[in-house]
Amino acid sequence: MRLIAFALSICCLLGGCTAVDKPQIGVVPTVSPSEEPSFSREEVDIYAAVIESMVEDMNRFPFKRLYVVDGPVEGAGDPMSGFQRSTDAFSEPMKQALVERLDGLPPIGFIARAEEFQLGRNGMDGVKHHGVIITLGPIRRRSATRFHVGHSQWCGGLCGEWATSVVENIDGKWEVTGTTGPVSIS
Repeated sequence: MRLIAFALSICCLLGGCTAVDKPQIGVVPTVSPSEEPSFSREEVDIYAAVIESMVEDMNRFPFKRLYVVDGPVEGAGDPMSGFQRSTDAFSEPMKQALVERLDGLPPIGFIARAEEFQLGRNGMDGVKHHGVIITLGPIRRRSATRFHVGHSQWCGGLCGEWATSVVENIDGKWEVTGTTGPVSIS
C-alpha cells in the first residue's frame, strides 16, 4: 500500500496533478498578470462596440443572456451562411477582457455550437434562457481609424439580423457609425 501511495506521489510531482474542470458558459478563467495577452485592446474595443450597438438595437426584446459564438466567423453578416463554427476561438484572456469591458450587459457566454442553444424541434423557436446568439466576423481594416465587422444576432426563426458594421475611432473611442452592404432581418 505504501508503494502505491509513493508511486502516486511521484506521478503527481512529475506530471503535475491538477483537477480539470469543464469550463462553464459565461465563466472565464482569471489570467495572471504575467501572461502575455493574445489579443489587442483595439480588438476588444471594436468587438465590444459592435456588441453594445447590437444590444442597443435589441432593447425592444428582453434578452437575459448573450451567447457569443467563440471566435470570428467568416460570413457572419450573411444570412445565407447559416450557423457556422469559428475555426479560431477567442483566447481566454480576450474573452475575459470582453466580459469585463461589457460589464452591465446581460451575462455573456461563449459557445462553440449555436445549434445547442436553439429551442424547438427545428431549432426555430428561440434560444435557451431567453437569450440571443451573437456571431462576430473577422475585423477588417479599411483605414487607420475605420474597420468593418460582419455580425449576426439570432433569437428565433422570426428574430434575426445580419449586417456589417462600420466601426470608427472617434476622439479615442471606438463606435459603430453605421453599416455597409446589405442588412437582412427575419
